[in-house]
Amino acid sequence: MPDELADIPVFHCTSGSENPITWGEVSVFILAALSVFPSTSTYRYPCGSFTGNWHLDKFYSITLHYIPGYIADFITRLLGGKPIIVRLFRKFDQAANVLQAFTTKTWHFQHTNRLFLINELMSKEDKRLFDCDIKSIAWREFCLDYVAGVRKFLLKEPMSTLEGARKNLRIVFYRNLSI
Repeated sequence: MPDELADIPVFHCTSGSENPITWGEVSVFILAALSVFPSTSTYRYPCGSFTGNWHLDKFYSITLHYIPGYIADFITRLLGGKPIIVRLFRKFDQAANVLQAFTTKTWHFQHTNRLFLINELMSKEDKRLFDCDIKSIAWREFCLDYVAGVRKFLLKEPMSTLEGARKNLRIVFYRNLSI
């Protein structure tokens, strides 16, 4: 590291030791949030689990994603549409592979600089304006806000379509039960 960078303080804002959350909890919270803020284009009922077993993960991927995806794309093609499901699953898998190093390992970061900043340097007004206290994060509410934000800002689905999306989600749920 160049000498001029050696004295630059690093402020880690991580939750691990102060407000930990597991991938199992993330899964439960996100799946619950998806039923509150479903997408209008849901074609399969949201479900998921995390496993540390590579073989089981590949089995789930093939049986729960790719086989139904190929069937859906085949039917879409028969009806004259453009098949997109398998392509979406491939993109999802590529993104998951990129993140794998961060999602399958435990990372420990020192956060003494951030604690010093909060406890010694920040005024009450600073703390109110720039809340960086990890302990204040309520993960269930965080996941609800996250899914609502993805729906609104990434998928560009207005909240006015929420009731229709919930109705579609119920239809998808009962359709999946019948299969």
